[in-house]
Amino acid sequence: MKKYFLLFCSYLSLSIADPITFNSQPMLLPEVLVSGKSNASLTVQEFKSKQQELSQRVGAVEVINADSYKTGRYSTLKDALQWAPGLYVQPRFGQEESRVSIRGSGIQRSGCAGRGIQLLQDGMPINFADGVFNMQSIEPLATRYMEVYRGANSLEYGSANLGGAINFVSFTGYDAPPLTERFEYGSFNTFKGQVSSGLVLGNYDYYTSISTGFTEGYRDHSNQSNMRIFSNIGDKLTEHLETRLYFTYVQTLSQMPGGLTESQMESNPRQANPINSANNWQKDYDFLRVADKTTWQEGENKAEAQVYWNHVNFTHHAMFLFLQDVNDDLGFMLQWKNEHEILGHQNKLTLGFNPSWGLVNDPVYLNNNGNAGTQIDHSEEYASNLNFFGQDQFYLTDKLSTVVGTAVTYALRQNTSLWVAPTNIDNSGAQTYWGYSPQWGLLYDVTKEAQLFGNVSRSFSPPSFSELVNPSYQGILPLQATTATTLETGTRGRAGRYRWDLAYYYSWVDNEIFPYSINTPTGPSILNTNAGQTIHQGVELGFDTILWNGLFCRPSQSVAAVEKKKEFDFPANGRDRLYLKQVGLFNDFHFSNDPQYGNNSLPGIPMLYYRAELLYEHPSGFYAGPNVEYVPVGYNVDAAATLYTQPYAILGFKMGYRPKRGFSCYVEVMNICNTTYAATTGIIANAQAPHANLAQFYPGDGAAVYGGVEYTF
Repeated sequence: MKKYFLLFCSYLSLSIADPITFNSQPMLLPEVLVSGKSNASLTVQEFKSKQQELSQRVGAVEVINADSYKTGRYSTLKDALQWAPGLYVQPRFGQEESRVSIRGSGIQRSGCAGRGIQLLQDGMPINFADGVFNMQSIEPLATRYMEVYRGANSLEYGSANLGGAINFVSFTGYDAPPLTERFEYGSFNTFKGQVSSGLVLGNYDYYTSISTGFTEGYRDHSNQSNMRIFSNIGDKLTEHLETRLYFTYVQTLSQMPGGLTESQMESNPRQANPINSANNWQKDYDFLRVADKTTWQEGENKAEAQVYWNHVNFTHHAMFLFLQDVNDDLGFMLQWKNEHEILGHQNKLTLGFNPSWGLVNDPVYLNNNGNAGTQIDHSEEYASNLNFFGQDQFYLTDKLSTVVGTAVTYALRQNTSLWVAPTNIDNSGAQTYWGYSPQWGLLYDVTKEAQLFGNVSRSFSPPSFSELVNPSYQGILPLQATTATTLETGTRGRAGRYRWDLAYYYSWVDNEIFPYSINTPTGPSILNTNAGQTIHQGVELGFDTILWNGLFCRPSQSVAAVEKKKEFDFPANGRDRLYLKQVGLFNDFHFSNDPQYGNNSLPGIPMLYYRAELLYEHPSGFYAGPNVEYVPVGYNVDAAATLYTQPYAILGFKMGYRPKRGFSCYVEVMNICNTTYAATTGIIANAQAPHANLAQFYPGDGAAVYGGVEYTF
């Protein structure tokens, strides 16, 4: 804006001084110094640069521009991640609870936390040290872009598990507007507001986001509220050295309506589980994070050091229990990258070390209607992880490269019972785990914008405390780490009006953790146990196409005058378009000759999932169109495969106006037909077993309307 203002002033002064001369012959304008934002941050990579980097990964990866989900409602994490190929994300209820899985990761986790994915904020873990994560820690509105790494494609983040990693990259003063205000309101008294600001001040820059929201929820007993502060300050110490300090504070309060039986859901999907409301089930989460990232980059070398401290107060009122955990996690990351040529061939070497430690103070009380009653237990949990990794990508030719990498991981899980009582079972115990996760792959550049890739990898995931500790089992459960060998092949790219991301994978998984009926010293009980071998295979698809380019709006110059490669570059080409966006999943997850479950499908994830959106988009910023989510085949809720969900399809529509700057707005209608369906489920061992808990269905929201406005200065 400053550039155009100065040019206008120059033009005006020259016109007034000599209007005849100015209009009759060309003149040389005086030199104008233009100042403004340029992405010169060393600690945070610019979006387009990250896109280019990930296009050279020998595996399935995706980077998501935050602008892509700001065109509609943001009330759940699904709103931000639903268009990422290979990612299955469904809200369990309301804003703050989502089930997130990649390639069947964490499929056995039906509770209020996830596992099997490394969740990161600016490259630093949000997971607890034992591996579980809570999605409440994230604010996508404060995120510039998101990196999604499926499978073993994120070694530099210390992730060697089956699912991969999701990294939420924050705005900085270099790429954030000076001031942005956004407000949303809709059905079920749902409100969300955000105010953010980013500026560059000499060698310093800052970004701050403050957001708040609340909802009464579609279901009874599902009130939720949140407040989030995300802030970072960068200091460019020299041309090649920058440090950035991060501060995060999150507070969320969530009532938990619980699961329903299938008949309860069909008769009244808005009701809460009677046990949940009677015992005032809630999940309250306070998250404080202080972190620092320092980057040195010069020539072919880049070194990075990170340190973070996460502090969480986690209060969970569950059935007759009142849990009041205090979690402290400390971690470091040291990484070095070198791009020095070898024998005239391009080469990229990465080495790193990621240690982390976590301590949990875990007192347990009786639940007195949402308050702490009599104390009945107390334990202390300690987890540590040491992860060494290395990866080298060598270009055999200009188009063909090979990648060799590995991670070596040590993990300790130790639980100490501090409560002494005659009826108390001592759950003290410790286990250590070693993992070796090699990877090898090939990447071929078919064109500058299209690649073919294939790789083989090994993954490693030690169990979490929620799986190791059971009140009815003496000591901790003797669980082994889950490992897998995965073959992956795929292609990604764009050509003209088409953009695609297609991957096929096949994983032989050993020691996957599932609930089994086990005889214990206190009698039969359902405990987490290592299965034998299970199989995870699937197809991950993202396919976008411009069905019609230039319906009503065409540039004044002829098509021949437009460079062919820019013909479909929206909105720079000046044309409107009809744009079809699609993602699809085929999931074949099953036991392999298991003694209890045979070859049954693993519970909790649909075999087929499809989502599509058809939008008319105008270069001015106007857009409108319908969307659909479709699960054509029901899936089993129990490992014995006796209880199934029903297929469903839900329709939506959104319309809005979003220019690059200034005022924008949207209206979105969701589940137009008010379809009753299970958005996700819990999992159980056998629905036909005596006293089996069949309340495993979590209804998706009914028909709803949301609207929002945003102003960017």
